[in-house]
Amino acid sequence: MGIDFLDIMFRLEKKLNVRVGRDDGPAPRTANIGETTAGQLADWFDKIRKKNFSGKARRVEQSLHCLNCAADLRGIPTHGFCRACGREISDEEYAWRIVREVLIDVLAVDEDEVHRDARLIKDLGTS
Repeated sequence: MGIDFLDIMFRLEKKLNVRVGRDDGPAPRTANIGETTAGQLADWFDKIRKKNFSGKARRVEQSLHCLNCAADLRGIPTHGFCRACGREISDEEYAWRIVREVLIDVLAVDEDEVHRDARLIKDLGTS
């Protein structure tokens, strides 16, 4: 596990307001760590977030813009609707967008390189 991966994990914990514990299991892996995808990482953090906030309302806690109208979604439930245009946002979409934002920032890669099937090491160069 390299410095990029640790930086990614710490930033995701902070942005998603979760703590990854021993009972959360290892970070998502396939038979070959080089094959782990950005989508698998997002799904894993979504699962941890749902467990950490079980029975509690989850809200968008930082600036995140609606994909439809660009309105700020801060404060709405992570499974809710844009106040401006009514577009639905799911918990899964919220986790994916935060993971994507962190990967772009930490790895200094272009936005179009970060998609759910992008492999963290082989495609994005995570160390």
